[in-house]
Amino acid sequence: MTPILDVRNLKQHFVINRNLTIPAVDDVTFSVERGEVFGIVGETGSGKSTIARSVLGIYPITSGEIYFKGNEISGKNVSKDIRKDAACNMQIIFQDSAAALNPSMRVEKIIAEPMEIQKVYQNKDEMEARISEVLKQVGLSELHRKKYPSELSGGMRQRVAIARSIAINPDLIIADEPIASLDVSIQAQIVTLFQHLQKEHNFSFIFIAHDLSMVKFLSDRILVMLKGKAVELGRTEELFANPIHPYTKALLSSAPVPDPDYEKSRVRDEYDTSKFTGRGVFTEVSPGHYVLVEE
Repeated sequence: MTPILDVRNLKQHFVINRNLTIPAVDDVTFSVERGEVFGIVGETGSGKSTIARSVLGIYPITSGEIYFKGNEISGKNVSKDIRKDAACNMQIIFQDSAAALNPSMRVEKIIAEPMEIQKVYQNKDEMEARISEVLKQVGLSELHRKKYPSELSGGMRQRVAIARSIAINPDLIIADEPIASLDVSIQAQIVTLFQHLQKEHNFSFIFIAHDLSMVKFLSDRILVMLKGKAVELGRTEELFANPIHPYTKALLSSAPVPDPDYEKSRVRDEYDTSKFTGRGVFTEVSPGHYVLVEE
């Protein structure tokens, strides 16, 4: 079956001046299957958010190819119909809901906006019914319809952002560190909501985060990024049970464990990222498990 998203040799290099070019994403390849939850992890500056914005077309890519539902969406000669389908069926949830939501719009208008732009409903009654439906799905009530973002808590604002993203029933949702700015108790609620919505709607889901426990809880497969390079990709269970790249080992060993006695005695793996050159070949070491074999 054709993957919902196929990213091939993606490069996103930002030219600062004639002497400085930053390779934010450098030769990254991965695919996302239909109905799959695909996690992307890595430290700040590793290229996670740049991948998301490149896939969505916010950043024109330097080179490579991006296919959505089997159709290339990264080229210059993409048809109007294919662009429209991608715009309608790929949605994003940003990290900072306060910045992502228009402060002058009420909640109902925020949720209705993508439906109006894509013209997915024929009349106002259908749209009003859909707004009520998605509010209920994300755990909000009719009382929130007339609220402005500034009148909501951080968790509620993120629920509004989620409601907006699912309003037009997209095939792929990209969540770019959607829980990073929330309290721990609210993070758990939002992640549980993601899991429930994904199972209910069966959309494909790219979940970008720092928190390894959350990524492990949600994801079917995980891509590990370092300095713009993909260093490891595999199924979640195998990646956590048998990490191969030394950076992945260090990343997993640094994740806190809720056991004080274990924390006192465990030895963490160390990896000096300053020595990482990124040179090497992304190699399949076992079925579906890829590792950057460094030169």
